[in-house]
Amino acid sequence: MPSPLSAFFAELRRRRVVRAAAFYGGIAFVIIQIIDGAFSYLHIPEWFGTAIIILLLIGFPVAMVLAWAFDITEDGIVRAKGRPVDAKRKSLPLVGNTALAIIAVLAVAFGVWSLWGGGDSTLEPTLGSKSIAVLPFENLSPDPDNEYFSDGMTEELISKLSRIHNLQVVSRTSVARFKGTKKDIKEIGEELAVRYVLEGSVRKAGNRVRITAQLIDASTGFQLWSDDFDGELQDVFAVQEETALKIAAALDLHLSPQETEAVRRRHTQNPEAYDAYLRGWALVESFHARLSLPEERLEAARAHFEQALAFDEDYPLALAGLAAVDGLYYYWGVDRTPERLQSAEELAHRALALDPQLPEAHAALALVFFIQRDVARSIDEYRQALRLDPRNAYVWCELAWACIAQDPPDPEEAEKAAREAIRLAPGYFWSYAALGRALDDQGRYEEAIASYEYAVQLEPDYRGGYVTIGLLHLAQGNYNQALAQFDEARRIRETPGLLVLISAAYAGLGDTEKALAELEQALAAGYRDFAAIDADPHLASLRDEPRFQQLVSKYGGR
Repeated sequence: MPSPLSAFFAELRRRRVVRAAAFYGGIAFVIIQIIDGAFSYLHIPEWFGTAIIILLLIGFPVAMVLAWAFDITEDGIVRAKGRPVDAKRKSLPLVGNTALAIIAVLAVAFGVWSLWGGGDSTLEPTLGSKSIAVLPFENLSPDPDNEYFSDGMTEELISKLSRIHNLQVVSRTSVARFKGTKKDIKEIGEELAVRYVLEGSVRKAGNRVRITAQLIDASTGFQLWSDDFDGELQDVFAVQEETALKIAAALDLHLSPQETEAVRRRHTQNPEAYDAYLRGWALVESFHARLSLPEERLEAARAHFEQALAFDEDYPLALAGLAAVDGLYYYWGVDRTPERLQSAEELAHRALALDPQLPEAHAALALVFFIQRDVARSIDEYRQALRLDPRNAYVWCELAWACIAQDPPDPEEAEKAAREAIRLAPGYFWSYAALGRALDDQGRYEEAIASYEYAVQLEPDYRGGYVTIGLLHLAQGNYNQALAQFDEARRIRETPGLLVLISAAYAGLGDTEKALAELEQALAAGYRDFAAIDADPHLASLRDEPRFQQLVSKYGGR
């Protein structure tokens, strides 16, 4: 009497399940080969091929169940019945069934291997084989102030390469930490999870520019392509375009006419306007990296953008930059007149009229709406900017703050946006502050403190960061830690409100004399929010003190 296992395999053969598995696997194998070889030529998105492979994997067990349950006969498709093997039905010999089963298993395994990174074990599967990082171009100019130009070359090449659909490009802010690095290319490729690395240098002297670039396979260190350019500033646009197209050719990427047009797209034909814009935008972005001298930097940025517009009055990037400057004038308190904010809005709309798909213009308009407390529209504009440029860490950070400011706040979305900003640009202190605020709003105080501590480490003059860390420690009864943070904030600027916080920390420690001294100093400096003093639980121990009552009476609290 045959064993149950033998009977089961006999039934599989009788129902031709093994044959169905082999047939399904063979078809799947052919489909996967087509996906692998033809999709890039047809410019079909990579996700579409991945989706087909997933469907094939899901469909395999479904096909096997159907093969078990139904027979294809001369009378059509009928439900299969468990009965002895019909001698009149021919079945494949055991060797044939085994061979077909092996083919099926190999085919399905190939699908899994293709889906999860087969074919290139040196790469992270998240980016795939067509992935590239453009390292910051080295400034070899005699004038170190030309750093903005080499940075602009890096950014423009990243922007143009990002317009190639099947090429995954690491953001400029992610590679910023490798500026001037002596690390090996293989090591950089591993850190950034990319297959290819582009590096180069720029030497600018007056109107002459010399640019060198080389494309390297990070997995082998082999140079795939290199080129030099020596010419006039007015030729730099063509150099950027040809470099992007040559990289695509070196990587065997076949560009559609639309992609080629996108690579060759220019916002201006005037090299002097482009040069002035680069100088201005470098200053605008600096506000996410440092706080010092805001008025001076805004004035300089404005001058550069106005110069760009003098060369090309319809330069949408310069208009967007000028809109951002006017918004920042208002935001940082340099000029909070209604006319300044109106100017920012008008400039942003002018830029969008020239180019509705310009992410910088959408971001500038979003800042205007944020200042006007129209947070919903602000978030819409930031999201539109990110749809156009999802690698923009600056905009992700601004979106995080907008999510915090909306009513009611959305700290979970703010956290996601802040973490994406940090992933793209680890050097922006403002992103860590946004993350700290989002964590604080979720009651995750220890994580919030850690995030703010990193923000002030990046920007030691971030007074608000010290105050917030102090408040978080104060709320948890960590009075010494709170005092240490308030003292750091005092080092930057002393205000009456900060003195009240210091008084609360001393009161929490039981040092009544110092607490009253700080409170008196705050009141003498003009602090008059007696409702806040009455509501502060840390100041409760002072209320029965005669000196406290005298101070409140003296300064009009009663």
